[in-house]
Amino acid sequence: MVTTSGPTSLTPSDVARATALTGAFDRLKQRPPLTSGQSEALDRLSAVQADLKDAPKKAAAAKVAYLRNKMMAVQLAVGTASATGDLEFARSAIHDMRALVKDLARALKDAGVVGGPAAHGPRPPDSDATAAPVAEAVPAEAAQARDSARELVKELKKVISKLRIALVAAQIRGATPQDVKEAEKNLRDGEKELQSLSSSLSAKSLSGHAVDVQA
Repeated sequence: MVTTSGPTSLTPSDVARATALTGAFDRLKQRPPLTSGQSEALDRLSAVQADLKDAPKKAAAAKVAYLRNKMMAVQLAVGTASATGDLEFARSAIHDMRALVKDLARALKDAGVVGGPAAHGPRPPDSDATAAPVAEAVPAEAAQARDSARELVKELKKVISKLRIALVAAQIRGATPQDVKEAEKNLRDGEKELQSLSSSLSAKSLSGHAVDVQA
């Protein structure tokens, strides 16, 4: 037959030791008050962390401004393609135009202007989904990037129109229908990408549709 013994009673020394350990643990959990020097250091650290957090957005906004210079090169290439009717110039201009649209979209996303939670901010869990949206403060860099992007979108619309003319000129000049049709497809894809970016900026949608130069 197996017998079990009851719980062993704590001795006075055990109780004293447990009380001392509990007090020491409580003291460890309590954070000592900060000195003025420590408080200033924490404030500086918080400021540095905020600057590091905003640095990517500021860099992205600066990239949008840089893309304005890149736009000038695209416009020059498009003008050459339209004037000469050279299909290779037109293809190169279409490629550069699409690359510019993608770079612009990426820069705006990094700046928090379009797409992702950075642009709109998380909705509080207890907020009413049907409530009217509240206007949010927009950093100066992001607002400037958005305005510059809208101007670029307007210019890119003009570029697309000139590229259509360039493809017509290339066809008249003797480019093969297959080559012209392939270039036209690339132009349509670029126009769709620009339309998507324009919608993200809440700008006016592109008017009209791509012209089939084979028709």
